[in-house]
Amino acid sequence: MEGYCNGERLAELYMNSAFTVLPSECYENASMSALESFAYGKPVLASNIGGNPELVTDGETGRLFVSGIVEELAEAARAMWTNRDELSNMGKHARNLMEQRFNQKQRLSALLDIYADVGACVPL
Repeated sequence: MEGYCNGERLAELYMNSAFTVLPSECYENASMSALESFAYGKPVLASNIGGNPELVTDGETGRLFVSGIVEELAEAARAMWTNRDELSNMGKHARNLMEQRFNQKQRLSALLDIYADVGACVPL
């Protein structure tokens, strides 16, 4: 258990991990931890609440488990840890998701579209 980390230490932890576990019981919209993990090519094992199911595609970019069910979390973690080929493939899919859906150009374009939509609704 590391506690709060940032900078080089956080990067080191991501690079040396097999996957990231997000057992959150909070309804986060878009977990920065999941996105950072994907950016490092690491799959995510996440609770199935909030925005996690929208970010983590079960079996593709990680695994989902029922929030609060510790046995299900443990079983999913064991399965991910023991199947290294699947783990590697999920990491590649996770990185690809970041490159395709969350790249700077795509995000800027989506933001400008929102501004254009709002501008069309507001009288001058």
